[in-house]
Amino acid sequence: MSQQIDKNINLKALLRILLVKNIPFVSYRLPNTPDIYTFIQLSNPERISSFKQIEEKRGFIVVPFSNKKADNTFFISPDIILKNSDFGDEIFEEINRYKDIETEKAIPSTPLTTSSEEFLSNVTEVISLTQRKRMDKVVISRIKVTKVSENFRTEEFFCNLSDKYPTAMTYLFQIPEAGCWAGATPELLLTIENKNNTAKTVSLAGTQYKTEKSVDEHIWEKKEREEQEIVSDFIENILKESKISGYKRSEPRNIQAGQLIHLQTTFEFPLQKDGQQTENLLLQLHPTPAIGGFPKQSACNFILENERHSRRYYCGFLGPVNFGQQTNLYVNLRCTQLIGEVYVLYAGAGITASSVATDEWNETENKMKTIQNVIDFQPNHNPR
Repeated sequence: MSQQIDKNINLKALLRILLVKNIPFVSYRLPNTPDIYTFIQLSNPERISSFKQIEEKRGFIVVPFSNKKADNTFFISPDIILKNSDFGDEIFEEINRYKDIETEKAIPSTPLTTSSEEFLSNVTEVISLTQRKRMDKVVISRIKVTKVSENFRTEEFFCNLSDKYPTAMTYLFQIPEAGCWAGATPELLLTIENKNNTAKTVSLAGTQYKTEKSVDEHIWEKKEREEQEIVSDFIENILKESKISGYKRSEPRNIQAGQLIHLQTTFEFPLQKDGQQTENLLLQLHPTPAIGGFPKQSACNFILENERHSRRYYCGFLGPVNFGQQTNLYVNLRCTQLIGEVYVLYAGAGITASSVATDEWNETENKMKTIQNVIDFQPNHNPR
């Protein structure tokens, strides 16, 4: 019996070269689409401080959770754009002509796994604060550092991730100063249709593990419904404050992301051609209560002061800009940073007055499985 030909064989070989040579790139696939696009930049990506800087540019943006932790926003301006494995030897020859990218890159230190004591202590404190009406919600995150197996290969992992989660935005990027990250995120931050100047965003909150029931049959407790309502009201108020009229707000509905079920509300609205409105909207939206909390500033201050780890690009946002007449930006959930022989998993849980601390720990465990299960599944591959 003949073996099935690997449709991604060229792509995997190319990604291996890019990773070894430290060349900046991103490979990504949008939700419910078949094609993987790869943007390659043969120089160091630009650091940007304003969305206005890339208003007319085509590329891929990577934004951290907070710029208060010395993490920069980067923009990959591609010298080469590829689709799937639809390219030949000339691309490999061109890439191999370039020397390894030189950069100010510092070898990242490996962070420490968040202990259950630290996580539960932060959750308990937030429950107390929300019960005393000091805040409505805070998203507490944690990290888990795990050594990769001997047969782990980054490029295989990314392709497996894309195959396993067709309804997520999947990506693998390498930026020398930001590191190597991969993920499968279900949460849209903002889509802009350039042709008709319309936009869409969503509120995504509430999490439960998928059972044998259909997606729509999963029922929500009061805590999850309240959590989702906080995010939806936050977005609607921003649209009103931005004087965006004619927006449409859907009713909450269940969606599946991997083995998890979430509540989602969709907002669709017109957007001016002026890039200033887009920048203002992004500044007000990010980070939404789905990843930070509410009130926004108080929740973010608590996170920065009490989480011992840096979130870095977890709960930031990323995506292609002005490509195919669209901009598609996604919140960087369900992600991992690859550092040498280890991977760092990130996950968080929204804490409100009705939260139960141990349940929130279990929720983060389930969220981490989205990535961990794919990393652990690396059969019949040669060691990297």
